[in-house]
Amino acid sequence: MDIFHIFLIIIISLLTTYILSKAFNWQANQVKFQTLDGLRGYLALFVYLSHVFVWKNYLKNNNWGDSVPINSIFTGEICVILFFMISAFLFYNRILDIKLKPIDWIHFYLSRLLRLWPIYLFAIGILTIIIVCTSIEVNETKTNLILKLVGWSTFGLVQYKKISGVEDLMLKTTNVIWTLRYEWLFYFTLPFFAWLNAGQKYVSIGILIITLSICVFIFSFYPYHYLVCLTFLVGGFAAQVIKSNVIQYFSEFLSTLIILGCFVFLITNYSTGFGVRIIILISIPFTFIAQGNSLMGILSHKISRLLSQLTYSIYLLHFIFLYISFELIFDHEYSLEHFWSIVIIQTIIMICICYFLNRFIENPIIKFSQKFKHLRNIKK
Repeated sequence: MDIFHIFLIIIISLLTTYILSKAFNWQANQVKFQTLDGLRGYLALFVYLSHVFVWKNYLKNNNWGDSVPINSIFTGEICVILFFMISAFLFYNRILDIKLKPIDWIHFYLSRLLRLWPIYLFAIGILTIIIVCTSIEVNETKTNLILKLVGWSTFGLVQYKKISGVEDLMLKTTNVIWTLRYEWLFYFTLPFFAWLNAGQKYVSIGILIITLSICVFIFSFYPYHYLVCLTFLVGGFAAQVIKSNVIQYFSEFLSTLIILGCFVFLITNYSTGFGVRIIILISIPFTFIAQGNSLMGILSHKISRLLSQLTYSIYLLHFIFLYISFELIFDHEYSLEHFWSIVIIQTIIMICICYFLNRFIENPIIKFSQKFKHLRNIKK
């Protein structure tokens, strides 16, 4: 039954995306790696679904964090690993091409900030509204509250501090934010890898010192897990493998069998997504998909790629949608009885809201970033 509901939610998400594309003449972005672009939307959905099951167990057992009775492929951990690999692949691929297309590092970091910060601040704003509207008592002085909110607004680069009185809210709505910290750590290591690959001509000593200093600063706040760092290295290695054309001799049919075989092996043999062997195993299907395998056209389909444009909003906001549905709108008894009906309605609403966020917040800011880059090129 759970498998049925998983596929039902995916189909409803794709159908909602299709209706939005027809209603608003929504077009897919032109990107270099279309299969990776299409993959991102499904990864966001599987992360969402894994947390749907967390909420289902919570409503049933009234114990947050109970194990989810579903195979590792749906726990979200594998999806997070693949997200990290995609980031590493795409940006390390730019480093490999840096001699042909030099990177404007100032624009790069500004564009990353403008890409990630607005929706992140939107999420923080929604949480603030929930606190105000539900009369949750915040046991903090104004000064401490402001300092802690500043920490939260930095993606966790400055260590998160618990806000007294809202621990339960934060526990149930901010479970994915930790990944952004690793994402930014990876961004700040890129000049170092670019320097190793191309030398000082393409990376100034100033940029190198500043970014490495920021990395040291970040490490001083958090013990970073080596397995997460390994996923970035593996994603970068995949970019190198594809550049060398090592796997171009595999037919699409054979690579599809290898991809499916790897995922079947993961489902049947592992119960957690993090581990050296698991990361190495995941890197095999990931590399074939990055090479261009679309899994029989699924990943390169227009609707898959449109859904991928909502990836960041879905990934960041889905926990908040779940909290609003199951804590604020419906009581626990009603929610458990009508659980999947609520999830279906919530999924449709979530996809629609994320579309409008993408259209009216994310896309205009991306266009502004591109204009800024154009102006910098003219001045140069």
